[in-house]
Amino acid sequence: MKIILLHSIGGGNGVTTVTANLAAALQGLGHRCLAIDCTPDNLLALHFGVASDAVDGWARSASLSQSWVECGFEAMDGGRVLPFGMLDVESLATLRRNLTDKPKHIADICHALSGEPLDYLLLDFSAPLTGYCSAQFSALKDLADYSLLIARADLQSYRLLVSHPLGQQLLTDCEILLNAVKTENELQRDLLLVMRRELEHHLISNIIHHDAAVPEAFAHLQTLNSYAPNSAAALDFYLLAVWCVNKLAKVPS
Repeated sequence: MKIILLHSIGGGNGVTTVTANLAAALQGLGHRCLAIDCTPDNLLALHFGVASDAVDGWARSASLSQSWVECGFEAMDGGRVLPFGMLDVESLATLRRNLTDKPKHIADICHALSGEPLDYLLLDFSAPLTGYCSAQFSALKDLADYSLLIARADLQSYRLLVSHPLGQQLLTDCEILLNAVKTENELQRDLLLVMRRELEHHLISNIIHHDAAVPEAFAHLQTLNSYAPNSAAALDFYLLAVWCVNKLAKVPS
């Protein structure tokens, strides 16, 4: 089983969307996948058709001192997801304190899954990399076989990746995927060229193009593979999945 950690340096870059659709694309290639939501937003499961009022998840189980084993869901297309779960403010605060004391909780779940018939485990870590999340992220970074930072071809991502100390730290051992790129936009085309020049050793060749089918699929609680398999973004995710398979084939088990 290979573990892929997907994360970002700032909000709004589409980490959850990329995680769900990459998992679906890998599943479409015949690989057995499980996506784990590592953030309190609890949005990842929606991409797999889980009802918005569903409350179960690994974090909710942890807050209730229960097992997370029965909290997974399987979509109609075979995609599988382990949600974060819904917590009230007090329970979330308690969980954060517990995770600060035990930063390897999610990593322990990954270890427990190592005996399962899975080819890929995808970790959606779209939370800010501060506080308790920082300790969790470090534990998962050490565990992951591959770390992929999701960014956009915009000034915010460019500045954070090039000038911010956290960006410099993150770039020591991860690669960058540019998401929702509008190649018809002149500013984004220019930024894409600048980022490819200044971050050439970190940017992977694949990009995910901006596509109206992406939010439409999410609104229908589906991945692109199910909702719009012939869309441009679905092709991008297929190519990304192939790229990841080839990349991780070189990583020792």
